[in-house]
Amino acid sequence: DLDCIQENVANMLKLLPDGVDMIAVVKANAYGHGEVQVAKTVLEAGASYLAVAMLDEGLLLRKHGIEAPILVLGASRPEDVNVAAKNHLTLTVFQEQWVQEAKKFLEKDLSLSFHLKIDTGMGRIGLRTEEELRRIESVIESDPRFQLEGVYTHFATADEKDLTFFKKQYDRFQKMISLLKAKPKMIHASNSAASLRKLGSFFNAIRFGVS
Repeated sequence: DLDCIQENVANMLKLLPDGVDMIAVVKANAYGHGEVQVAKTVLEAGASYLAVAMLDEGLLLRKHGIEAPILVLGASRPEDVNVAAKNHLTLTVFQEQWVQEAKKFLEKDLSLSFHLKIDTGMGRIGLRTEEELRRIESVIESDPRFQLEGVYTHFATADEKDLTFFKKQYDRFQKMISLLKAKPKMIHASNSAASLRKLGSFFNAIRFGVS
């Protein structure tokens, strides 16, 4: 029901402080509800950014005329960097080696927008150590084609009653952010559960998906 989805987005936006944007997650065909239809609905309701799991999902939205910023949350191949850049898709970056490989493929007149993923305990993709963060930041600084737009993490237990592990993740994310030489435009950590429960800081964007 697109009317319900629109109402849910509008209501969540009312709960957010000024200066906090919504990244609407429409991965996996918008959780089975229709990627294109849901994407258009959430943007009309006030979301300012979209997120998908894979590059192909972002390309599909572009083919249907959706021009809003789109973040690819999953890993992408370095050799696909030109496709992402030409279609104005923002990629997730979490390995120095990936950047080194992508440099070889990215055309000289293109620039790639990306977000750094920090693994604070989820155990999926992401930078895990301070040394990894420093190295990848150094590699990125040396090539102006790579534009750091954001940094994010994912909370593994934000929907659970016991918030002990959540707090550890939150503190770890704050520490990693503090190590960045330059703060990016977007900092986001709260998924649907953390957003609804108002856990920790919203930073300046939330990722609202299954809710």
